[in-house]
Amino acid sequence: VASNLVVNSTPVDLVTLTDEDIHEGGWSLGMRLYSSGGILIDPPDTPEFSVRNAETNEVIAQTFTNIYTAGGILAATNDNLPAVTIADVNTGYYSVVWSGKSAGGCLGIADGNGLFEDSTNLLLVVDDDSTPPAGLTNLYRSAVWWTNNPVFHYAWNTNQISDASGFELRQSAVTPTAPASGVSLGAATNLILTNLVEGITTNWLFVSDLDADRLNDALMSPATNFVMYLDMTAPTQATGFAVSLGPDETSEIQVDWNPLDDGGNSALSPWETYRIYYREGAGTPTTNDLYISRHNGPLSLATNITSGTIVSNFEFETEYSLALAGVDAAGNVGPLSSYQSVTMGSFAVTQGVVGVTNVAEQGTRLSWIGTTNRIYDVLYVDSRSFENTLSNQWSLLDKVTNVVLVDTGAPGRIPPPELTYTMRFYRVAREDTWSTNLQTRLGSREVYVTKAVELNPGENWQSLFFEPDTNTLAYVFGTNGILPAGSSSIDATTITWYDANYGGVSGSGSATCRVFLGNSGWQYELGGIGPANQMPIPLYQGFNVELPSAASPSRLLMIGKVPTNPPVMEVSGGLAFPPESNKYHVLSYQVPVRTAITNLGFSGSGFHGNNNRAYADEVRILSAGGSLQQPKARLYLKSDQTTWDYYSYDTTSFLSSPPPAQNYIVEPDEAVIIVRRHSATMYWTNQLLYAVPTKNFTP
Repeated sequence: VASNLVVNSTPVDLVTLTDEDIHEGGWSLGMRLYSSGGILIDPPDTPEFSVRNAETNEVIAQTFTNIYTAGGILAATNDNLPAVTIADVNTGYYSVVWSGKSAGGCLGIADGNGLFEDSTNLLLVVDDDSTPPAGLTNLYRSAVWWTNNPVFHYAWNTNQISDASGFELRQSAVTPTAPASGVSLGAATNLILTNLVEGITTNWLFVSDLDADRLNDALMSPATNFVMYLDMTAPTQATGFAVSLGPDETSEIQVDWNPLDDGGNSALSPWETYRIYYREGAGTPTTNDLYISRHNGPLSLATNITSGTIVSNFEFETEYSLALAGVDAAGNVGPLSSYQSVTMGSFAVTQGVVGVTNVAEQGTRLSWIGTTNRIYDVLYVDSRSFENTLSNQWSLLDKVTNVVLVDTGAPGRIPPPELTYTMRFYRVAREDTWSTNLQTRLGSREVYVTKAVELNPGENWQSLFFEPDTNTLAYVFGTNGILPAGSSSIDATTITWYDANYGGVSGSGSATCRVFLGNSGWQYELGGIGPANQMPIPLYQGFNVELPSAASPSRLLMIGKVPTNPPVMEVSGGLAFPPESNKYHVLSYQVPVRTAITNLGFSGSGFHGNNNRAYADEVRILSAGGSLQQPKARLYLKSDQTTWDYYSYDTTSFLSSPPPAQNYIVEPDEAVIIVRRHSATMYWTNQLLYAVPTKNFTP
């Protein structure tokens, strides 16, 4: 009989070996045998034992070593048992069987059928690594949808992966079914795939442990699949490309073409969009130019069967060249179509009118070229002068869905008739195209200006401070009852212009035209016969507005365009003596800027200076207080042709004393009377003193 089987010096029923122990060997086994007659131990009768795996296949066979005998007892211990090949290792109960010969020549064999007490010949072998490794985390993919880049990058995190047997990353081109599926990536944390064929390709990544003590010993994590969509075939070239102005000719372009039939190859990427490439000016557009697609333009571009659309937000009065290309979801851009050019229409404020029925209802009316049912932003800025610094000071007056706006004031915006010392400037822009945070700001080139001119009973020497968009007497001064009207010039408002050579202040009867406001409109008194509503106003000449002596002071609201072309006026000379030979020229400054006399351009124009004021040319600004008033200021240029001085001034016009002559301010609506005492002709250019307005708000 045999008993007391021990493994690694421990009773077999109290110990467990792993499949790694069996595969690598090195463990020990001990056993006690007994026969009353003793047991033979010398060859060839040395007792033997074998270890059989869970499938009862013999995996170890040895003779006993380290034998000890005492009477009928034999105790033996075999150390460092040999390794077992992977193919022979499994888990479960291994059995230990033996054979030996007693001294009496009797052979005893143990085969596991009860010769050991209570099956103590059974050894339990278990898997040393029964937990699969964790899967990948934080998988990065360079492309998750269709792409035309044939290089795919993948990366992942292995910080959370651990396994008692170690682990490796594996990649498989088919669904993995076993830990050894695919190819090993080792401990890599990234993968680059190249040379793929076009179409849809699926790969899998998973983690396999390195447990290899028996067949199919390794375990694997759940597999992570990733799909690669590769398409390097571009759509074909579009034909029949044509462009024309859209419904809003200032900002829209109608684009037409023959639709493409390759809207999506079932094996490759689907259709993405048409792209309409464009550039300012002539020349062939390229794919490096700006473009409009379904992402920033009409959604109809998202289907290949579209054959035309309207694209918007172009700059007025600008030439554009356009071309078309198809784009698939992988980003392949097809060949550009032939290109076409178009020039956008003008966007302009065309009219500014003072619309009134009585003084309390005076307002300004603006109209412009535009498209009905479109929103336009009407902008304004109040200022005593038009200047370049106004560029970023424009404010929204109102949003308008047609092409007309009337301004009668609003909370926070004073009514136009109250603009006596301040002017209001207007311009128009398409909705939300003008704000200062835009890289390109767009608005009308035309800027209109309005101001209320204060008129007193008697003489009022005035100047236009704008260019009329319609240069007629009725259009500029109105016929609407603001100014006193009557049956003759005695009881009505009169306006007088004077010959540019002789003036109207010499008392020599030099008026060339006088009109009065009759009950049915303006009438000629001098210079014509009958109705004068359509009389052209002599531009760049000052004029004298006279209210009847019994009339009340009045405010005349006027509006017109900010000038953009400075005129050059020829001003003939006179003689210093006799004084009757002085030449008087009643002229119009006609620019909406209040500025010092030194900025009016007299120096260098032929305007003659002399330290003796009796020989110097002179500028007179008349008071606006009515008839028989001393000029507000008389100024002359000294011999150095740059320094100004006062000839005289009206003490009632200044609270203390006037400013230095160099700094004397000429108001935009004041007539400028030039008294020539020098014989040479001078050429006076009205200085704009600001940059000509542009559509990009400069100013």
